[in-house]
Parts: sequence; C-alpha cells; structure tokens
Amino acid sequence: MKAIILSSIGTPRNTSSEAVADYIRNYLGDKHVISAPQPIRRRIIEKRILPGHLPHSVARYTALSDLYGGELPLRIYGERLRLRLQQLVGDTHSIYNFSLHEGKDTLTPFIQKIQEDGPFSEITIFSLYPHHTFSSSISTIEPLKASLKFFFPETTLHIVHSYWSDKRYISAIVKRIQERLAEAQYDHIAISFHSIPLVHQWCGCWYGFNYFQQCKKTAQLITQALPTGHPSTGLYFQSAIGKKWLKPNIEQALPEWLRLNYKRVLVACPGFLMDCLENVYDIGVVLQKQFIEVGGECCSLAESLNDSTDLAELIAQLVQEAESTKKRCPSNRVPTDQKKIFISNQRYY
Repeated sequence: MKAIILSSIGTPRNTSSEAVADYIRNYLGDKHVISAPQPIRRRIIEKRILPGHLPHSVARYTALSDLYGGELPLRIYGERLRLRLQQLVGDTHSIYNFSLHEGKDTLTPFIQKIQEDGPFSEITIFSLYPHHTFSSSISTIEPLKASLKFFFPETTLHIVHSYWSDKRYISAIVKRIQERLAEAQYDHIAISFHSIPLVHQWCGCWYGFNYFQQCKKTAQLITQALPTGHPSTGLYFQSAIGKKWLKPNIEQALPEWLRLNYKRVLVACPGFLMDCLENVYDIGVVLQKQFIEVGGECCSLAESLNDSTDLAELIAQLVQEAESTKKRCPSNRVPTDQKKIFISNQRYY
C-alpha cells in the first residue's frame, strides 16, 4: 500500500477572529516565512501584525466565505480533489490532505493517522504549489518530511514540487483561460503570481531556486500555448504587503492598462491550483471593483484547476513518475543554520 499526501499551507478553520488569528500565528510563525529567531517572530506577530491586520483579515475571509455559502473554497475543493484523486488511483494508494498552518498542532494528529492507516511501503508528498519558494512549498514540505523520516525510517519517501514548466500543467492552465476567452472578448490577459519579499527571492537564488524566473517561464509557456490571435499577455505579482517585494504589482497596473486601451482584462493566477482568498476575493472582487472605478469595463478571473479531472490526472501522473524512479526526488532542504538568512532579513523585517 502507498500513500499520497497533498500538502498545502491551508486556510483558517472558519472565519472567526480566533481561527483567523491562529492561522496567522502558525503561518507567519514559520521560520521559512519570517526568518528571525522564534521570540522575535512572536513579538512581530503579536505586537505588530495581529493588532493592525486581524480585523481586516477576518472581514476578507468572511466576505470570501459568503461567496461559497459560508464555507471557505480551499476546504471545499481540497476535499473534492482528494476524493477525485482517490477514485482515479483506486485502492493502490491512500490519499490525504495535509494543511500545516490551520491549527496550533496539525502535524501530530496527522502522523498518528498515518500510523493507524499504515504501514505504507511508499509515501509521496505532493506540494499543491507549482512554484518553489520558502513561504509556500518549503514551509509545508520540510516539517512534514522531517516527521515522516523520523517515524517511518524504512518507508520510501518521494517529494513532488516545482512542476511549473510541466507541459501537462501548462496545458491545464491554458484550457481554463481558453474557456473564458470563448465566453467573452478581452483586450489583455494578466498572468498573476503571489509576490514574495525580495529577501526570499535573493535567498532562494542562493540556495538554487529562482522564484521570479519560475513565474516568468510559466507565463511565457502559457503565452506560447495560447491559440493564434490571443490577446496580449503580461506578467504581474499580487498581494505584496511591502515596498521591497517582487514587482510589477498588478494592483498598480490599472492606469497602464487604461493607457494601452485595455478595457477588458482577464486575470489568470496559475500559482493557485485552487480558488482561494488571494485570487477569488483579492482579484475577482477587489481588483475588479477598482478597475471599474477608474474606467475599465471588466477585470475577470479565470477559474483555478480546483477539483478538476485535469488536476487529479496531473497529480496521479507526477506521483507515478516519482515512484517509478525508485529514488528520492531532489532535496528541497533549507540548511538548518538560519544565521545567513536572518542577517539578510534585518533590513526588511
């Protein structure tokens, strides 16, 4: 028997202030997200971030859940995807969802669940983030990988991440875009990715992965795969919360779109495999409203892959390829010595 673990950051348990605060504490408390000593991270979160941002975050998650009948989309699509993938692979694998940052301690009960359901000859951790960076794939994979290696030393462990240039992934994203292009006319296609702090970008290059280039290559491949005569495309980054983050910011692109006479814009967010706060609300609601207010006609959002058959088949194929190699995927380990990262971070945190 084998197991596949769909790994992600997760989402708050619900939209209450307590649940959202727990989620923020757990996510930002990760050393891969804020690379400072734990006491400093805790002080930043408790004294600066939560007092200033919690009410706004609760309001955003509440507005998002209202669009989905009181539930959060990552929970809905995550479970549907698990069931679809389970149906696809049959009884050869057990499929699990693992969201590291949803609660105070999600890892311990999850490992206990794996122990109860096992033993497994092979376990594959599949990152639900196509692009590789500290605050997404690494922050979720590393703790899970370390625990699995400790508790199941004889089990073969595979890791699947960094499939941002895979032809099947690109094809699935392009299919979503084409569905929207068939429904309406657009002047421009904005390909948007979540921004990251520049210090994460620089440190990533130090350790052998370049998030900016990953996103740029994905955008290029999507553009090349679109049919002849498609609208112009552009690369953007969203959800930056500081000046020293990757640019260009999609939120600041609206005047330029109007100057170029892009009145109808379609936004695709290929970094989000499932609809979530950052694309459904921040793009589909907030950016849409802002664009109309400054003179645009529409700023529509291309749906994510969500629980589609395309995504389930992509996961199954990538897992099968990882298992067939009979060797571990290249390590994504971040050195345990965080001193260099911490020193670099002092100018930005």
